[in-house]
Amino acid sequence: CPTNHWGANCTECHCLNGPTECEALTGICTDYQCDRGWTDTPYCQTACLENTWGINCAKECHCLSGVICDRINGVCNGSCNIEWSGPSCQTREYAIVSQSINNSAWSELIIVTVSDPDQQDFHFLLANANPYTYYSFRIIANRREYGKPEEGLPGPASNPLRPLELCIGLLPNCRHC
Repeated sequence: CPTNHWGANCTECHCLNGPTECEALTGICTDYQCDRGWTDTPYCQTACLENTWGINCAKECHCLSGVICDRINGVCNGSCNIEWSGPSCQTREYAIVSQSINNSAWSELIIVTVSDPDQQDFHFLLANANPYTYYSFRIIANRREYGKPEEGLPGPASNPLRPLELCIGLLPNCRHC
């Protein structure tokens, strides 16, 4: 068989590190890592299922409903689902907004971009706030469409807090939202 192939039928190997990791007789990937777009270790002969991609098909696609992502690089031929952006729809963008109890309008504080889909904690600095005014906060998931943010559904509002309480929140035995 030619390099990077194995067995009686000279089946192509799909090991992450190429032919050096493919056992010539059995096709087993000795490092147990499948190349991008392939899964089912140790043989790595199964293409990623729909909505998965990458090494060992370990990443989830976040394409707009009905659009299938590329099984190798995750690129969506179309738009990303709400909350997701970037070429492979693997980046989340959130707008953190606040509202003073004296004012019914919500105003944007900061945009947070998250590349780790599992991240759930956000830290930000609240500047120029009246320490004795109560504020509520909420998070809105955004999606970038042609470079412009498209606002998603807002999350629930936090309980009203004063910036003074937020500062105290950094101390032991404190209250925080």
